[in-house]
Order: sequence, then C-alpha cells, then structure tokens
Amino acid sequence: RTRLMQFGYNIAQLLEQILHNEDHVGPFVAAGGFDALLELARWAAAPGGRAMVAHATCLSGSAASATHSTTSGTLSVLVKQIVSNTNDPHKLIKKITAQLDLQLSHHSNCIKTFTLTENDLVCDNLLENVPSLPLFRLGKTVEDAQLLHSLSRLFRSLIHVDWLTHCLANSIKAASHRASELEMAGRERQWKKDVASDAFARLVDKLSLLHRSSMWEVCRIRTEEGFDERDGVRSRAAEEPLVYKIRIVCQEGAIVRNGIDIDRCENVGNLEMGEIVYAYDRCINSSGVLRYRTGRGWVSELTRGHGRENITEILDVRVGAGPPSGDDDEARSARIECGVPDLRSAGASILARLHGSQSNLFASLERLMVTGIR
Repeated sequence: RTRLMQFGYNIAQLLEQILHNEDHVGPFVAAGGFDALLELARWAAAPGGRAMVAHATCLSGSAASATHSTTSGTLSVLVKQIVSNTNDPHKLIKKITAQLDLQLSHHSNCIKTFTLTENDLVCDNLLENVPSLPLFRLGKTVEDAQLLHSLSRLFRSLIHVDWLTHCLANSIKAASHRASELEMAGRERQWKKDVASDAFARLVDKLSLLHRSSMWEVCRIRTEEGFDERDGVRSRAAEEPLVYKIRIVCQEGAIVRNGIDIDRCENVGNLEMGEIVYAYDRCINSSGVLRYRTGRGWVSELTRGHGRENITEILDVRVGAGPPSGDDDEARSARIECGVPDLRSAGASILARLHGSQSNLFASLERLMVTGIR
C-alpha cells in the first residue's frame, strides 16, 4: 500500500506538470489515461480489510480524512485540471458519471450484506446489526471476521462514491468556467445536453436517495437510546491499555517530538513515509491536534494549517500493554483524552461524510443553472 500511495502521488504530480500544456491533454485522454487515473484512485485512496475499519474508527473528527488525503486530493485536483484544459469536457464528464454509476451498483451490493430493502441504495437500518463495541473488543470468530470484511467493503465503497461525486461536481464547475472563458458554443451545448439528459437525472436521483437515506440512518443512530453514553467514550481514556499500529502516510514523513505540545517541545527524530510503528497512548493537545505516543516520541495525526493532511493511518488497535514510559508531566496534563468509539457510531460518522460531496454536486448544478439563465 505504501508503494501504491507513493506511486499515485508521484504520477499525479508528474501528470500535473505535463498536462498543464493543453496540447498534451487530448493524446492523454485518447490513450486511456483518464480512465486509468480514475481506476488508480479506487485503489490508492483508502486501505482495505481490518485496516480500513481501524482507521475509520480511530479518526479524531470530521477534519481527519478517511482516505490518504494527499494522494486522493492530488488525484482529484488532476481530474479537475484535465477537464479544465480539454476542448471536449462532455467526454470526461461522461467517463466520471459512468464510473460513478458502476460504483453505486457495487455499493448497493455492499448494502445488501447488511440489510434487505426494496431499493438497493436505501440505508434504512443499515447499521442495526453492527455491534456497539469498539474494534479492539471484537473476538476472532468467523462471524467477527465476516463482519469486519463487510464493514471494510462498505466503508471503502462509500468513500469512493464520495470521491467520485466531488470529482463530478468539480468537473462541472471547471467545464462551465472554461466554456464561459473560451465561448465554446458547440461543445458547451454538448456537455450541458449530457448534464440535462435522463441518464444524468437518474444518476443524481440515485445519489440523492443514497444521501437522504444515509442521513436518516445517521440521525437514527445518533438519537437511539444509549448513544450519548457511547459517544462520551470519545472524550475518555480507554479502561485498558491499547496499542495502535500506525503507518506514516505523509509524503514528508513525520516529525517526532518529546512531548504533546508541538511548539514547546523538541524535535527528537523523524519517521519516513511508509514506516510502521506502534503507539501506546494518544490524546488531543491544547491546540486541538491528536497526538500519538510511540516508543520514540510523539507524532501528530494531521498536519497543521489549511490542508490538514493525514500524517498517520491506523492499521489496527488492540488491547495490550505498552513499553514502560518515563516521567512525562506533560503527558498527564494539558491534554484531552481521545477514546476509540464503537463500530456503530463510527459507521454513522462515515455515512455522514456523504453530505459534503452531495452539497458540492448541487452547488455545481446551481451554478450551472444560474449561468445558463444569464
């Protein structure tokens, strides 16, 4: 996975430079490069298996990306750039919608493993049979293994639907902007005709149904009896010692410091991208940054600043004693505890992430309508 992430990021950076020249865009698309790019994003953006569930349940909040945000974000920017630099945006938008339609079909199969509904994309009671237990309390039974496999498929599929929807929305915005700049009357009519087609309307209806039913399921989970008590675990330390298996996913690696506070603590080392280490404590510091304590020092979950890119990716969390720690006064003060939520609550948080992409899609369609009226 580390090599795939690095490959995805590096190829996106390289293509961004090459495709900045509009003369290169046409041959790249004709050679199948755009299709390969969408396929690469499907595999490079998120982990799989137990690692997917572990990462999803250990996220500190909505600011943390459920994907490796550097790679997925770079690929998303590249898709938008290609659409902005082509004279045939309708062909690329068609490719994105076709890929999104296929992903929705796959997502309906993922939903069927949890619930049987008349409509494949309805998420009513989707998480009903998901236990209200954290990942580290699951056993090693066949049933637990099947549950983790199904949850992983569901989370990965939903994350990719979210990514493709953002790409579609950004592509519509880019095509609209390019058409207004270059006054591409004939081609503009073509891609606007595609967006106004019955096929596109059916796709938007599917996305809306998935979004609407997902939000209902999120509301159901977050208003059910006992949720407030379960959600309170997020702000409490675990009752037993936990061991977090983490991988560094930031291209620049991670800075290791000798304390929780980033600005007041010394740099004691670095971790390279792809390096796997174990952490035996985690908390949120006074700046609101989630920090992990490894055997070599403290590392952050996210970078600071506007991007808030992931530095770490959680591969697993299990009950286990850590190495003996030294006397660290800061580790006992100026910290906010950060526990691991149960699987059902974490599933609701993943479903809630669809709201951003759906809002982005309708904002792009709204902008298209307004420019059309003008």
